[in-house]
Amino acid sequence: MSERLIGGWDWSNMGRRYDAATVFYNTLGYNLNFFGAKALSGRYDSDGGYDQLNDVFVSGGALTIKKDTLSNLKFRLFDYFYRDDRDIISKTGFIPGDNLELNTLGASILGIYPNVGAGDLDFMLWGCYQSGDWGDDDQDAYAASAACRDMAALDPNRVCLCIEK
Repeated sequence: MSERLIGGWDWSNMGRRYDAATVFYNTLGYNLNFFGAKALSGRYDSDGGYDQLNDVFVSGGALTIKKDTLSNLKFRLFDYFYRDDRDIISKTGFIPGDNLELNTLGASILGIYPNVGAGDLDFMLWGCYQSGDWGDDDQDAYAASAACRDMAALDPNRVCLCIEK
């Protein structure tokens, strides 16, 4: 999910790369992690592909509460921030006049319940909300997904519920 939210590109010799740092704290019950990164110019400049784009900054963090703490549930709360201070002209030629800032806040829940009825039941709920601005323009968006699967079915890929928005 982080690649979609931050905007990664497929791997190539000139794919997006970052100089980054990460800090985490891990216990049996939860995991807490943070990161900060500066984009490198790889996708933009084949000659100086490892030069920093000093105007592009990405940061984020996540708190994961593990399944043993919440009785077969795994819960994650995450936040990602993207800031781009380059002078960017949109495809329409519009010059926004200010930097681009996006913040994405989301959560996910994964549950696995053994011996429910004839077999095991698993489910997943995932959602996020993104807001930001680019000059005078404001942006708000959301995404959500839900799925549930009965592991006792003859076809383990049979989904009993799947919703995406």
